[in-house]
Amino acid sequence: MERYWTKKRLDGLRHGDVEAVRQWQLQFGRFIYTWFYFQLDKDESRAAILTAQTLSEALSKLSAFDPERTTMYLWLKEIAAEHLQSAVTLGHVTVRRPLSWSQLPSEVLEAMRRLRSEPIGPEVAGCTAVIEMVQATLADLSEQDRDLLIRRYIRLETVDHIATELGASQEKVNQQLYMARHAFRRGLFYLFQSVNANASEVGGAAGVDVFESNLETLLRSVNPAATIQADHAEQIKRVVLQTASELAKNPPIFPRAERRLYLKLVVVVGVAVAVGLMVAWIAWRRGHQEPTTAGPTHTDSPDKPQTGPADAPSKGSSNAAGNVAEIQHVLEIGMRGDVAGLLEVLKTGSEIAQLAAAHYLGQFGDEAAIEPLELAQSRWFPNGSPDNPFAQAIAQIRQRLEQTAPPQEPTIPESSEPTPPVQQETEREEQAQPPAVSGRVTGFDGTFLAGVEVAVRADGAALPAEASTAITAATDEQGRYALKTLPEGLVIISVRDPQRRIATTRCMIWPVKDRTLTLDFGGPNAVAGAVMRDGRPLAEQTVLLSDHFHDPERGVFTVEMQTDAEGVFFCTGVPTGRYGLWARLVGNRWTLLEHIDVERADVSVLVDSAAVELAVQMPDLPEFLQATSVSLRYSPDSSDTLAVWSGVKTEQQTEFRIYNVIPTNYTLCVDFSNKVRWMHDVAVDQRAEQIFVVDEIPYGPAGLTGRFLSDWPEGLTLEAAEPPIRISLMPDQDGSYALDGLPPAMYAVGATINGLFVPYVEIGLFDDQPVVYDLDPQQLAKSRSPVYVYVTDADGRGLAG
Repeated sequence: MERYWTKKRLDGLRHGDVEAVRQWQLQFGRFIYTWFYFQLDKDESRAAILTAQTLSEALSKLSAFDPERTTMYLWLKEIAAEHLQSAVTLGHVTVRRPLSWSQLPSEVLEAMRRLRSEPIGPEVAGCTAVIEMVQATLADLSEQDRDLLIRRYIRLETVDHIATELGASQEKVNQQLYMARHAFRRGLFYLFQSVNANASEVGGAAGVDVFESNLETLLRSVNPAATIQADHAEQIKRVVLQTASELAKNPPIFPRAERRLYLKLVVVVGVAVAVGLMVAWIAWRRGHQEPTTAGPTHTDSPDKPQTGPADAPSKGSSNAAGNVAEIQHVLEIGMRGDVAGLLEVLKTGSEIAQLAAAHYLGQFGDEAAIEPLELAQSRWFPNGSPDNPFAQAIAQIRQRLEQTAPPQEPTIPESSEPTPPVQQETEREEQAQPPAVSGRVTGFDGTFLAGVEVAVRADGAALPAEASTAITAATDEQGRYALKTLPEGLVIISVRDPQRRIATTRCMIWPVKDRTLTLDFGGPNAVAGAVMRDGRPLAEQTVLLSDHFHDPERGVFTVEMQTDAEGVFFCTGVPTGRYGLWARLVGNRWTLLEHIDVERADVSVLVDSAAVELAVQMPDLPEFLQATSVSLRYSPDSSDTLAVWSGVKTEQQTEFRIYNVIPTNYTLCVDFSNKVRWMHDVAVDQRAEQIFVVDEIPYGPAGLTGRFLSDWPEGLTLEAAEPPIRISLMPDQDGSYALDGLPPAMYAVGATINGLFVPYVEIGLFDDQPVVYDLDPQQLAKSRSPVYVYVTDADGRGLAG
C-alpha cells in the first residue's frame, strides 16, 4: 500500500534512484495504463504513450506532491486526467468505452442488475466485457481500497492476516473492507450504467452477503490490471528511466516542504534587507544633509576620552551581532502585529531597532503610537527632517485616522445660553463609558480584517439583517470593533464578512452588567475538510458547524460556510467542544453529516456520506393491523428544519424501504392503523444495506382516550419500560384523542424536549376497557418542567459544545 512510500523512498524518487523508480512504476504504472486503456476503447499504443508521459511528468515534478493533501495514486490520476484532456483537445484521441460493454448478452445484463440480490454464475464471471469492467473499476479506486480487495478476494488472505500485515485491528480492517466493497460496487455499476443507459440496479434483503460472495467470484480469476504488451511496457520503462537519469544528474534542490521553508526565509530575509537598506539610506542622508547634528546628547564625564573616527569600524564590528539579533526581534514583533511590543522598542531599543519599529507602526499603528513616535523623532532627528521614518509613520497613522473618522456633524451656532450642568455631566459619562463588548476579527493567516460586519440582537428578536432590531458595527483597519450597549439577557452576536475572508459566525453570550466582554473571532483552531456524497463532491453548498444537535441554527456557537467546487470548506476560531456538521440535503432541510470533536488544535475531516438503504420489516404484524407509514427522524420532536426520511412500502405489506439515509443515530417512527406511532432509537452505520426488524408490535387489549385541555402542538409521548415502547400521543383538531390496541403496561406520559424524555404522570393500562384521561399539557409542563441551564464563563461567553 502507499505507506510503503516513506519520506526516504520519496527522496530516492526525487533524486532518480533507479531501484526506487522501478518499484514506483511497477506499483502504479500498470493501473494508470489500465485507466487510459479503457478510456480509449482499448487503444494500446495511445494508452502506453499517455502512461509514459504521465509517469515522466510526475517524476520530474515530484516536489509538488503533497502527501498531506492527497495520495500518490490519486495525484497520478490527476496528472493522467490532464494529459487525457490535452490529447482530446488537440484531437489526438477520443474518449470512448469499449463497444462490447454495451452489447452484453441478456442473461449477463440481467445478472449484473441483480449483483446485490442473486448469486452470479460462471457465464457472468467469465464474460470478457465484465472482466474488463472489473479491471477498469479497480483502476479507478484508491490505492488503499484496491490493495484491500486484491488481498482479500484475489490472494484470498484472511482478515486476521491483513490486519497483522498492516498493523491494524481486525475491526478496522473490516470497516475498510466494507468501504472498499462499497466503492467498488458504486464504480462498477457506474461503468455498467454509463454504457447501458436503461439498466437499473436491483437490490435485495440479503444484499450484503450475496454481493460479497459475487465480488469474490468476480475477482478471484481476474488479472487486476490490463495486460501491457512487451514492447509498450519497454517503451514506458525507457521513458521513465530516462527521466530518472536526468534527475540523478540534476537533483532537485528543494523538495516541497523545504521549498516552503525556503520561501518563508526569503520573505523574512527580504524584509530584513529592506529595513537594513532603509536604515543605511537614512544614515547616509543624516551624514550628508545634517553634518552638524550629533544625534542624542550624551552626559558622559568630560574627563572621558572621546572616540575618534578611527575607532568607529571596530565599534561597529563589536555591535554587529547585537544589532542583527535586535532587528530580528523587531521583525518578529512586527510580523505578529504586536503594537504594544513595538511601542516598547521605541522606548528602550537602539536607533536601528526604533527605525524598524517605526516602519511597522506606520503600517498598522493607532493614535496611541503618535506621541512615542514624535519623541523618538525629536531624539534622533531634532531638526525635524520631514522624510525621516518617524515622520513618515506619523503621517501614515494620521491619514488612516482621517479616513476612518466619522463624518463631522454640521456646525451649530453657539447659543447664548450655557449648557446645563446635568447635560455636561451626561455627555462626559457617555464619552467615558467603556464598550459593552469589543474584540478583534482575524483571518486564517493571522491578518486583521477590516470592514467585517458585526451585529448583535436579543435572542428571539429579528435576524441581524434587519437593522431596526440589531445593534451593528464594522471592524476598523486593525480588525477591531466595539459596541457601547447590548440588549438584556441572552444575546446573539453575528459576524459576517462581505468579502468572505472568514465564514459567517454566530455566538451566544449572556452579558455581565458593568463588565466589558472581549470577544474575538477567527484566528486559531481551524476546522477544514471536504464533503462527498457517494464519492462525488458536495459542491457550492451551504454547510453549518453547530454545537446544537436538535436545532443547529440555535447553537451556542455556529459557523455557516460555503463549499467550493471540490466540496472543501474551511473556518477558523472554533472553540473547543463537540459539533455537528450539517448540510441542507433531504427536502432542503438540515441533515447531519458528521460529528466533529475540536480540541486545542486544527481539525481536518473528510466526510464521505454514502447513501444507505434501510429495510424495515414487521414479520409478526397481525392481519387486522397495518403499518401506514415509516420514517426516520433525528428525535421524536424533530423541528421542521431537520431532515426526515420517509419509507416506501414494498410489494410485501410488512416491509418498507428507506433510501439515501446518512449514517448516524435516529428515531425510527412507525405509524399503525390503530393511530399508534411506535418509536425506537436506531443506529445506522456505513453498510450499504441494513435490515431492522420491528419485533415489538404495539398491540393489545388496553386503550387510552380523552381530551387535551390546553394547546400543545408538539403532542405528548407515552412510554413504557416493559415492554420497551414509545408511542406518540397527538390530539385531533377538536382536542380529543383515542388510542386502542395498546399492550398492557405501566405508561409514563411526558414530553420529549431536546432529545430528553421528561415524564409528567404515570398511567396504568391493564384493563380491556379504555382508560379515560383528560390531559392538561401546559399545567403538566409547569409542574414538571425541566430546568434549562445556560452555561457561560465569568464574562458571559457561552460555552460551546
